[in-house]
Amino acid sequence: MESQAILRPFFATSSLGYIKTNAQYSDDRKKGEAKDYMTGAQLDQHQSHDLDHIKSAKEIHDDAGRVLAEIKGTELANTETNLKPTTAKNNRSKKADPMEVFLAKKNEKLKKIKELESKDNLPPQEKKELENIKTLAKIDDEKARGADKKAREEIDKKINGDYYGSKKFIGNTAITGLNEGSKMGMQQAIGLVMTEFFTALFDEILDIYKNGFSAGFDNEKFLTILKKRLQTIARKIKAKWKDVAIAFKDGFISGFISNLVTTVTNMFVTTAKRVIRIIREGIYSLFKAIKLLIFPPENMTYEEAMHEAKKIIASGLIVTLGVIAEEYIEKFLASTGALASFSSTLTAIFVGAITGLAIIMTVYYLDKRKNDKDAIKALMTRAENSIANGEALLAKLNLGYV
Repeated sequence: MESQAILRPFFATSSLGYIKTNAQYSDDRKKGEAKDYMTGAQLDQHQSHDLDHIKSAKEIHDDAGRVLAEIKGTELANTETNLKPTTAKNNRSKKADPMEVFLAKKNEKLKKIKELESKDNLPPQEKKELENIKTLAKIDDEKARGADKKAREEIDKKINGDYYGSKKFIGNTAITGLNEGSKMGMQQAIGLVMTEFFTALFDEILDIYKNGFSAGFDNEKFLTILKKRLQTIARKIKAKWKDVAIAFKDGFISGFISNLVTTVTNMFVTTAKRVIRIIREGIYSLFKAIKLLIFPPENMTYEEAMHEAKKIIASGLIVTLGVIAEEYIEKFLASTGALASFSSTLTAIFVGAITGLAIIMTVYYLDKRKNDKDAIKALMTRAENSIANGEALLAKLNLGYV
C-alpha cells in the first residue's frame, strides 16, 4: 500500500467504496472464490490479502483531468475496477508504479533467477531475493495489463463525463478559444506587417542602388534622408492597415475554430502538440480558401479565385507534411548523439527551409500550369478565329466566281 501522508485519505477506512469492496473480497476469499488479479490463481483462504489500487493514488491525485473535473480522489481510487485483490508481496512490489513500469521492473528482475540458482550456497539475503523473484514470476503480464486497461478506462470515462458536461468546461473552452484566436490573429497580422516592411525596405534599397542615396531629396544630410526614407516605409505599412485588420480577423476566426476542433478531438483521444499545429494550419488554409471562393476580390473571376484557393490549400498541405516530418527528423538528429543538443533548432531550420522551397515550387508550378492552359486556350481561340476568317474569305471568293 502507498504510505505518503498526502495519499492517506484515499485509503481511509471511512471510504465506503473501499470498505464495501474489501468486505466482498474477504468473503470471496474465505469461500475459496477470490482470485489474484495479477496471476489468476486462487487466493489462500487462510491468508489475508491486499487490495491493490491498480491506478495508484499518486497518479490519481496528480491527474490534471481529475483536478479540472473537481472529483475527489477517493471516488476514483476506490472503485470496484480499480481495487483488486492480490498477495501482499505483489502489492508491495508494485508500490505506486504504473502497471507498465512495474511489469518492466519485474521482467528485469526475472533475469536474475538463473544467476541466483547457479550459486551453490546462497546467503540468507539472496535466498529471500530469489524467493521474492520467483513469486513475481507467477504474474501474468496480460492479465495485469487487462485489469489496468479496464481500471483506467473507467476512471477516464468518469473524469471526461464530469468535466465535459460541466459549466467549467464551457468557460475554459471559451477562454482557450479566445486566447488561441488572439494568438493566431496576431501571428497573421504581424506576419503581414513584416512582409510589408521588408517589401518597402527592399524598394528603398533598390532605389538607393539605382539612383543613389540622396536622389530626389533637397537636403543631402544623411540623417535627414534616412529619416524620410524610414517615413516612406512607415507610410506604406500604414496604408495596409485594413489588410492587417482583415488578417487578424481571419487568423482569430480560424484559431478559435481550430481550438474548438482540438477540444472536441481531445474528448476521444489526446492530441499531441504537433497534431494541434496541423489542425490549426489546416483550418486556417481551408478558411482562407473558402473565404476567397465565397468573397473573391473585385475584378477577380471565379476561375481565378479557384486557382488562388488551390495555391492556398496546396501550401497548407505542404506545411502539414512539414510538421509531420519535423517529428521524425528531430528524433533522428536526437539519436545521433553529436547533434542531440541542437536537434530542435536544426530541425526547425531544415524543415522551415525545405517547406518554404516546396511552397515556392508548388505555387510556381500551379501558376505555370495555369499560364500554359491560358496560352493554349488563347492559341486555340486565335486558330478558330483564323479558320472562321478563312472560311468567310473562301465563301466570298466563291460568290465572286459564280
